[in-house]
Amino acid sequence: MKKPLIGVVPLWDEEKDSIWMLPGYLDGIELAGGLPVVLTLSTNASIIEQISRTIDGLLFTGGQDISPALYGEEKSEYCDMLCVKRDEMESALFNSAVMELDKPAFGICRGIQLFNALLGGKLYQYLDAQHRGIVWQNIIFALRAKAIVLVLGAVGIANMRAAAFADIGVAVIAILNAMSAMRRHEGICKS
Repeated sequence: MKKPLIGVVPLWDEEKDSIWMLPGYLDGIELAGGLPVVLTLSTNASIIEQISRTIDGLLFTGGQDISPALYGEEKSEYCDMLCVKRDEMESALFNSAVMELDKPAFGICRGIQLFNALLGGKLYQYLDAQHRGIVWQNIIFALRAKAIVLVLGAVGIANMRAAAFADIGVAVIAILNAMSAMRRHEGICKS
C-alpha cells in the first residue's frame, strides 16, 4: 500500500542562512504510517502549486514567531525573531493546499498559530509580559494551596488523598482563571 506523502515545512536557521529539521517530526510521521518529505523554503507560486498537488498532507512545524502583520498588528518589543520568507511560503501553501485543495494539515506551535492568524484570529505577541498578573495570580494561589496542605499534613489532618485533591483543584482553578482571562479577550491566542 502506498504511504501518504506528508510535506514538512522546514525550520529556518538565520545564523547559518539554512533550512533544517528536527528528526522527531519526521520520525513521528513515519511511525504514523506516512512518508515525510522536508519541503524547500520557496515563495515561487508554481513551486507552491506543484507541492500542493503532489503531497497528501502537511505538517506546519514550530519555529520563529509569525509576523504580527498576518493578524493585523505592528511588531511589538515582545515579538522575537521573524522569518518573512517562511511566513510568505506557509501562507501560500496553506491557501493552496489546505483551503483550495482540502488537504489535511497539522500544526505544531508556530504552525497552529499560523492557522489561527490565516483564518482571521489574533495572537498575543508575548502573553507573559502582556498579562503577567494572571500568571502571578495562578502561581501565588498554587503555592498557598500547597503550603496549606503541607501544614495540614504535618499536623496529621491531611493525607495523600487530600494532597492529590489539592493539586487537581489548584490546576482546575488555574485553568478556569485563564479561561476567564481569555473570555475577556475573546478570540486571541498566545504567539
